[in-house]
Amino acid sequence: MAGTLGQALIGQEIYDRYLITLVPLLCGPLLGSLAARPAATSAASLQASAAPRAAAPARSSNPSRASVPTTSRWAGAVGLVVVAALSWSVTASTLARDGAQWRAAERLVARGVSATDIDAGFEWLGWHSSRPMATGSGVVGAHGYTSSFADTRACYTVSQSPLPDMAVVETVHYPRFAVAGSSTLWVQRSADC
Repeated sequence: MAGTLGQALIGQEIYDRYLITLVPLLCGPLLGSLAARPAATSAASLQASAAPRAAAPARSSNPSRASVPTTSRWAGAVGLVVVAALSWSVTASTLARDGAQWRAAERLVARGVSATDIDAGFEWLGWHSSRPMATGSGVVGAHGYTSSFADTRACYTVSQSPLPDMAVVETVHYPRFAVAGSSTLWVQRSADC
């Protein structure tokens, strides 16, 4: 969150996905308050029913770990494993695709294509642009980010699907989850360049 706040303070664009780290931070206290609520309610009802006879000992409104049912602990553990598996698979898939996209663009550069003539995603465009990002300053390319970089022509595009009105230069196969599965990238050339 500190990094996201720093980006906002220096004027960089912030995407809503950057705030996903808030979900576990907000869920912990929320779930803790929900777990404490039934204990506090039952303690209050016990005190009210026992008031005429004798004062009941005060129960803690913060339930101990021992008071959490075993099924809840198992459900929490299963949920944690599912979230971890999903996080790993999405991260591995994204990193594998980004790496394959970058390497495909590097092969084009090795063949003599200028790096600023290649639309290989936001990271490629930003790394190779000699000008600061300015929305609407460049041509509109396949990924949508090219319009933010004035010195990009998007003559070549590395994308996850074939694009209309572009000639296929090559297809690149890569392991989708870094270790298993397979996916394809299309390296294509625009007729305008």
